[in-house]
Amino acid sequence: EKKNCITYLNHKEMTPLEFRATVSLVRNMKIVEVPFPGLPFSQRETEDMVAESHTLNVQIGGFRWLQNLSVDTSGRRFEDLVPRSDTVQAKISNDWRLANTMKLLTEVGLDNGGRLISVRSVFEIRNH
Repeated sequence: EKKNCITYLNHKEMTPLEFRATVSLVRNMKIVEVPFPGLPFSQRETEDMVAESHTLNVQIGGFRWLQNLSVDTSGRRFEDLVPRSDTVQAKISNDWRLANTMKLLTEVGLDNGGRLISVRSVFEIRNH
């Protein structure tokens, strides 16, 4: 039985991810995920794990869930934010400038042998 875990975070707060630490290897022209060496239980895991997809779901207040955000590859991506309010959605769909602002920047990087996922607004506010 698969469990879904929902964790709410405050700004600058961190939480462990719900999947095992693995390393991607190429074997026989196929990418496989193997347990990260040196961690508990890594010897008991099979060496031929199939390529797992590491994803997570995020919800920003007032917007619908962003589902299946991939954290398998490092880099930055823009995700579309969809407001929960139909009125706001109608306004956004009528103005391409507003639609361009409804983005979320997700960045996957490496940190101490693991993955670091950052979720940011596309706006930067500077007080001069």
